[in-house]
Amino acid sequence: MSYPIELYLISAIFSIWLVVSIFAQFEKLKWVYKLKYYDLCSMIPSWTFFAPKPGTSDFRILYRDRLVDGKYSPWKLTFDESHSLSEALWNPSKRIMKVVDDAIMNVLQLSVEDPDNKSILLSYSYIVLLNHIMMMDSSNFSEMRQFMITSTVGHEEAPEPEIMFISQLHRFNRD
Repeated sequence: MSYPIELYLISAIFSIWLVVSIFAQFEKLKWVYKLKYYDLCSMIPSWTFFAPKPGTSDFRILYRDRLVDGKYSPWKLTFDESHSLSEALWNPSKRIMKVVDDAIMNVLQLSVEDPDNKSILLSYSYIVLLNHIMMMDSSNFSEMRQFMITSTVGHEEAPEPEIMFISQLHRFNRD
């Protein structure tokens, strides 16, 4: 059985591309650096499965209510931490979680730059988080709501979460 020359040519091109892609992961090689410089169409991939400093903590957002008698409810997580296997195929809340995660990172960045800056309250990210928190169920006895961003490490027997940011109290609009 004879194969057309085109099949051999295509196989050779993809084989060379595979070998070059593998070697391109070793950026310390001088010829790889030159090759990537001339790769104007980004045909040579650069896989970065492991970052130099991988993320070792997770951020969580919690909220609590101040009741009409002045007492506070316990802190509650905004997202259910349990996951099911079906979420690998169907997970519509993943988009909401992504928006909240991005907003958390932006608020933390703003608060690190200037912790006393009240303009954080007017930032888009803060308003996104506040809107998300205010949409959570509340009691008729809840007067105001506050949220907190914490950093946690690991899953089991982890140390106490580190408090990264605490919002001001925000009044419910019950009109």
